[in-house]
Amino acid sequence: MVLLSIKSKSLVICFSSYFIVLIICLLIFPIIDTGTPILNAALLDLIATALIFLVSYSFNNSSFYDQYMKSTSPWILWFPNKTKMVKD
Repeated sequence: MVLLSIKSKSLVICFSSYFIVLIICLLIFPIIDTGTPILNAALLDLIATALIFLVSYSFNNSSFYDQYMKSTSPWILWFPNKTKMVKD
């Protein structure tokens, strides 16, 4: 049996939480259609922020939320550019 250090356990919990939130957002993504990619990105970010905040709150550890805010900015900027719909 492999014993994980406290830091390793924390990283596993943190990455697992992010992965679960990512899966939830990917499942919600097709349902959300506001007509504008930037609003879609904003709604998905709001949902993901709320989920990560709830995980952070449940573990009484704001580090979950801090890392989320640092890592999402590039994705939010990328997302609307990659989801533009081409109209004929």
